[in-house]
Amino acid sequence: MLIQNNNKIIADYRTTVLQLIENCKNEPNMKKKIQLLYQINSILLKPDQLEIQSVPSLLTNYYINTVLHKIEAAVLSVN
Repeated sequence: MLIQNNNKIIADYRTTVLQLIENCKNEPNMKKKIQLLYQINSILLKPDQLEIQSVPSLLTNYYINTVLHKIEAAVLSVN
């Protein structure tokens, strides 16, 4: 029973983070995209959290997509 509950929690966590990543990728407004990125990073497990640039001029679409890709890979590797 505990293993089933644990698997459900992991599946829900994955689903939530992956949906937020998709929302972030599709967000045309850069300010909202940055907010989503910070939100995603804040709900990640501590070992998976990334140090994200805090200088707004460095937060380009390319940078954000690179970070999202790293987060996605980390989330998919959670057992």
